[in-house]
Amino acid sequence: MASSVRVIVHTGEHGLEEAADYYAEFPWEPSPAGELILDKSQIVRVNDATLDRVLDEMAQVTAGDVVMLVCHAYGEGLLMPLAKGGRLPAGQTAIARLLDVSAAQRKAKVIRAMPGGSDKEKKAKIDAWVKLTEEIAAGSIFGQVTLKEVEGLFEQWLDEVAKNELLLGGTAPRTTLNRLVEKMEKVQSLKLDRVELRACNIGDSPAGMKAVKRLFGCNKLLAPTVGTFYLKGVPVNTLQDFDQRYVKEHRSGTAQAPGPVGLSRTDPDDFVIDVVKKNPGTRLFWHFESMPTDPKAHMSLVRMWHIFAVTIEEIRPYWFRASAGTWKQTDKHRPDWSQARDFVNNYMMANSHYTSGPLRLAGFWTPDESVPWLLPMEPEYLQHIKQL
Repeated sequence: MASSVRVIVHTGEHGLEEAADYYAEFPWEPSPAGELILDKSQIVRVNDATLDRVLDEMAQVTAGDVVMLVCHAYGEGLLMPLAKGGRLPAGQTAIARLLDVSAAQRKAKVIRAMPGGSDKEKKAKIDAWVKLTEEIAAGSIFGQVTLKEVEGLFEQWLDEVAKNELLLGGTAPRTTLNRLVEKMEKVQSLKLDRVELRACNIGDSPAGMKAVKRLFGCNKLLAPTVGTFYLKGVPVNTLQDFDQRYVKEHRSGTAQAPGPVGLSRTDPDDFVIDVVKKNPGTRLFWHFESMPTDPKAHMSLVRMWHIFAVTIEEIRPYWFRASAGTWKQTDKHRPDWSQARDFVNNYMMANSHYTSGPLRLAGFWTPDESVPWLLPMEPEYLQHIKQL
């Protein structure tokens, strides 16, 4: 279990606001490296996230701590600009160049500190600059060169990297580059115990994982190998209302509701069973109770009853909707909230404070596997998190 975890969530127009709300309600996340107990005060929302701003937030932790970063990703790395106005995401190419600049600037710092009073010292300093510029392929100056000229070649290289390779915007791209490198080095110096990414699919990309791990300088990097989803306001209905909602949401399009068009079957149980058969995004959650009947014969009676039906669908790339229904109802159109609470405590987070009302859901999207999606307390959830 991590003792201190800072949760950084990319929010804003194209962000994951629902994730911040989800972890505020369910301050817990499983991990192969040890479960994460989250502090609501440590959940930070970064609107329109850039690597520049994320590094600022990561730098707020204590050395050896844990950071969980919830954001968008792709096979190359993190799907966010390097800085405001930048046009290149924080993928392998950009990360490699930031690391190159960091290494080059460390060498440049040593060279600048060399004495340059005598002619011999000046020559040694010039030779050191020439060697560095050759290493970074910064270009060449033929013939006799001055200390100012060869150092200027290094500065020109920084300008080239900032403006034309990393595509940093603004009036001073090199200033932005220097700032990024300084922040990256500060985070690396913290030697974070681990960084937990909750970002789609990047755990299935060894090269992308390696690049991000080098970027942050953490001891361990963990990330999902599949897609993620965060949902809020998921309605919980009686089974009959769940059926009617399903019919309404599937009147048009390629997915057709079972039974007569626009009508639910008389028996809601039969209808939802057909939905499960036809719609791969629907799952049923059951409750089992075993009662010994003959201890000598090791026989027992197993009682089983429905608790919950949940449908989660990807209605367009990376956009999801969901609904849920309880098999029992306390009154007409009033679900049995005890079943909803059992579902939350058994599949989302034990001992949660949820009592009733719309749900917040989070999990992994696994449409090509035996179940279409996974929730945090299911054993298979951990199997979809890669550790590097």
